[in-house]
Amino acid sequence: MSTTINAPAQRLLGKVAVVTGGASGIGASIVRLFHSHGAKVCIADVQDDLGQKLCDSFCDPENVYFVHCDVAVETDVSDAVYNTVGKFGTLDIMVNNAGISGAPCPDIRNVDMSEFDKVFDINVKGVFHGMKHAAHFLIPKKSGSIISISSVSSSLGGTGPHGIQAPSMLCGG
Repeated sequence: MSTTINAPAQRLLGKVAVVTGGASGIGASIVRLFHSHGAKVCIADVQDDLGQKLCDSFCDPENVYFVHCDVAVETDVSDAVYNTVGKFGTLDIMVNNAGISGAPCPDIRNVDMSEFDKVFDINVKGVFHGMKHAAHFLIPKKSGSIISISSVSSSLGGTGPHGIQAPSMLCGG
């Protein structure tokens, strides 16, 4: 259930947001907060049951909806963004929150490259997909926000699996 903040305090009133990884954890908290501040929100996630359950908890189908979205699949992200614009008329905020840590592997010599590829596809390419498709709407408007969230494990060596640490190192993190 969501709490609505009084109109004068609704900092996002009239804004439209897409939140990837929005069905649980930090993403769900972002969805709740944005909605409480008056935003219309698309919950984009691969966790269909949790996403729909969160969406239904708002009892507000005109302002919150769920869409299945695997951020590693560019067309899923594109569809989430374009469908949100189709439903709400615009896009103001893109939150790239979806991410995974991957399986722990204490010795880099034993890393399963398919596991590394999966982490990279979600944590790096997924963020890029979100930025790319949000930019189609935000650049022409010359306004909006793209928020990309990452784990502390991406900036502190030794705190997470190798797959999390490597993408940020490749990007100059």
